[in-house]
Amino acid sequence: MGLANLSGQCSFEVALSGGLDSTVLLHLLCLARLQLPDISLGAVHVHHGLSPRADSWAEHCQSLCANWDVPLRVERVCVETSGGQSLEAEARCLRYQAFDRSAAKVIVLAHHQDDQAETVMLQALRGGGVKAMAAMAGLHRRGAKWLWRPLLSVSRSQLEDYAREHTLTGWMTKAMPTPVGVAICCVTTFFRGCKNRYRNIGSTCAGLPV
Repeated sequence: MGLANLSGQCSFEVALSGGLDSTVLLHLLCLARLQLPDISLGAVHVHHGLSPRADSWAEHCQSLCANWDVPLRVERVCVETSGGQSLEAEARCLRYQAFDRSAAKVIVLAHHQDDQAETVMLQALRGGGVKAMAAMAGLHRRGAKWLWRPLLSVSRSQLEDYAREHTLTGWMTKAMPTPVGVAICCVTTFFRGCKNRYRNIGSTCAGLPV
């Protein structure tokens, strides 16, 4: 799903964590900006404050965006559980509220094929029904904005290959999972083990209907 699917939408903001996935995504859109000068491109980094390295991630994103001439918006949020909601769910809710405050019409997310498959597996482990296990949509309307996930057909290994080819280095990694990502980390580890044996598991899970 390319920019042609978003004809008429000229303002884009990349959700930038500072990791490999969003770094590659931002680089791709910077290249697209050279061919489509009418595009307004920015980035947003949501500072959850849940990791001792959270400030370092924000600083890395600021440096990266300065080097690539991309305006960056840093949103600091305070994650607190309420009403029985988990840290993971609360952090996600605050993250999407930060996206809602964007001046851009399209929020671009770096979810890729492996994320798609892991989402399906996580919902299955939680006991979700068919609807709950539906894959993420490549293009989704959220209020007055669009959420666009252009990398859903791209695997993590392909993103790594792209980063090597374009000498993209220095992206941030999580040394240890935070409380927000413990369940996801377990699923990710399991999924990567499955990939070693079942090569097509990523595309199979990711191909479930939305």
